[in-house]
Amino acid sequence: MQKISDSTNTANASGEFTEGSAGAGVDATLITADWLNTVQRELLSVLDFAGLEPDSAQDDQLASAVRSLGLTKVSRFTSSGSFTVPDGITTLYLSGSGGGGGGAGGAGYISTNSGGGGGGGAGALAIKTPVTVTPGQVIAVTIGAGGSAGGGGAAGAAGVNGGPGGSTSFGALLTLSGGVYGGGGGINSGGGGGAGGSRGGTSGEDGKGYAGDGGAGGASPFGVPGGGGRAGAGGGFAGAAGYGYGAGGGGGGGAYQSGLGGAGTAGMPGLLIVEW
Repeated sequence: MQKISDSTNTANASGEFTEGSAGAGVDATLITADWLNTVQRELLSVLDFAGLEPDSAQDDQLASAVRSLGLTKVSRFTSSGSFTVPDGITTLYLSGSGGGGGGAGGAGYISTNSGGGGGGGAGALAIKTPVTVTPGQVIAVTIGAGGSAGGGGAAGAAGVNGGPGGSTSFGALLTLSGGVYGGGGGINSGGGGGAGGSRGGTSGEDGKGYAGDGGAGGASPFGVPGGGGRAGAGGGFAGAAGYGYGAGGGGGGGAYQSGLGGAGTAGMPGLLIVEW
């Protein structure tokens, strides 16, 4: 791209425009057709790269091209709040997830064998979902909590179910449901994995039966699920904690020979990303 000094000797020492000074004998910068054509070609190349045809009836094509190339403004919510639509903006792009379901506990020692707890399901998903808005509009943002962890069962008792993940919402324009909780490990049977939220959420794994390991939580593009705890002599092992947002918690392992079931782990909280 040319600086104005590349096409005229009337620019200042920094190669920039000057209004000149008649008293000091300094000329105002001469704007040349060569420089203007260079600027026009630079701007048109952005539209071309974004796949847009120039349209003399539109005054926002450069802004549209920049947005389509991913060069956007972003507001990221990890806790509830509100969003005010900026001036001139009528479309927002939303990404995020509901809260992940909690992993369940494994069963305590049962002579006929104890099952592992099921993993929690991941929260529902949105990836750059467009919504129509009005400049100046104030929109409530709710971030879904991760589901609670289920406790391990006492000797002779089933594991405790995890808790459901909470819904993430952007006013009435988008709602992402939370993942379903994992089921507690039982007698001779593992607990069922929780279903994912009803918009692309991944289901958690079932716990294994007969001195079984716990199931892993459902995965999310925004977070790593909790891992299932293994079964153990003298007590099941707790599930591993997840990381990030939207993923399900891991189920605890069942106990064999003696002891308590392993505890599950909590689901990951939801997330909302607003782009424009």
